[in-house]
Amino acid sequence: MRSSIFLVLGSFFLYSSMTCVHIPLKFPSHTEWNRHLIVNQIKAQSSIQVEEVSKSHTFANTAEKESKQEKEDFFQPEKKQANVEQVVIKHQKPAFTRGIYLTANTAASEKRMESFIRYAKAYNINTFVIDVQPRMIPRKHLEKVLEAGIFPIARVVVFESGLKTLYPSKRHIHGILNLIEDSAMQGFQEVQLDYIRYADSPRMEKISLRKKYAVICSVLQKAREKANEFGIYLSADVFGRITLNYHDHIGQRLELFDKYMDAIYPMVYPSHYTNDPKRISNPYSTVKEGVQNSKERLKRAKVVAYIQGFDMKRKPTGLSMVSYIEHQMQAVEDAKGDGWVIWNPRNQYKPSYQAIYRMERKKLEAKSRAEKPSGES
Repeated sequence: MRSSIFLVLGSFFLYSSMTCVHIPLKFPSHTEWNRHLIVNQIKAQSSIQVEEVSKSHTFANTAEKESKQEKEDFFQPEKKQANVEQVVIKHQKPAFTRGIYLTANTAASEKRMESFIRYAKAYNINTFVIDVQPRMIPRKHLEKVLEAGIFPIARVVVFESGLKTLYPSKRHIHGILNLIEDSAMQGFQEVQLDYIRYADSPRMEKISLRKKYAVICSVLQKAREKANEFGIYLSADVFGRITLNYHDHIGQRLELFDKYMDAIYPMVYPSHYTNDPKRISNPYSTVKEGVQNSKERLKRAKVVAYIQGFDMKRKPTGLSMVSYIEHQMQAVEDAKGDGWVIWNPRNQYKPSYQAIYRMERKKLEAKSRAEKPSGES
């Protein structure tokens, strides 16, 4: 009897990992890139508290020993929400994203947010990616972002430092879904999932990819369904190296994410290509390669690159910090990407602003030369 159960479960995971589908998923018509967004206002306010992955999940002899109950708990469908009112919000996602990342602490400061909004207007920055953990941005701060015509994205860390067990706890996943709901109700137009992967460790390599793919796909599908309830965009961050390979032990694969995401944000930071001096020392070609590969492999999701706005392993390039950032921006445009978001963990963007200014000045000069009649000097 027991062997029969394992046989059925084994067949289920094999099929799930190959198809990456657990329940048929229908994408609504409002997932077009420049559509008007709909945010559903739910009468009952949900909690934004996100629980940590349950520490009770352990491996006895190998990393692949989990109980039948854990599997049943994880794959059990979430209950649908009811009693929903729809409110149209006329705020469209930019055709080309020009964004910066802001921490929850930055977002909590009215003075700092007003400063970043002023700089955004001055340098044509149209997107803010804002942490909503460990606390949500105050509503009045987010309203100012929207009033300034800046597209707000809620960054949600799914598995801090990567999932360290095969199955996340149902309680943890429920917390993530609640956070997606809270972000939409607060006024965010998009939720961006980060750390939606397994831990990058030798111990976790013992788990087969097919099982990892099945779990990751299930999480993505649950998040997609929740985002659809509120009519918001859903996106995800992936390691830069995922743009170069097809089977990575962290469980990320572009083609699988493409089924559920409106946009993919490859983190093509040149400094993060460990033991690859060529890519570390050539920011332009590294970023361009990552964006081009992503564009070729993705069928529906947009490609917005996370570029490096922090000083790490820059010396081999021989570039100033401003030029280093400028090269990455140019690479995204030349690769025909759908935009960029500059990442600086301290939210220090002075070199980034200078890089944007230089890029815009060069474009104006090129346009002026092109419009000048022949023969004029």
